[in-house]
Amino acid sequence: MKQLTKAQTHQRKNRKLLVIFILACLVMVLGSILLVTKFFK
Repeated sequence: MKQLTKAQTHQRKNRKLLVIFILACLVMVLGSILLVTKFFK
């Protein structure tokens, strides 16, 4: 039982990291788009 709960908490941690990673990627993409639009104007 203890191992099962450990695995569940580990999965949750991984999910949190994945969400943070996706958000970081989105921010980078949006930032680059803003920079590109500024340069082309």
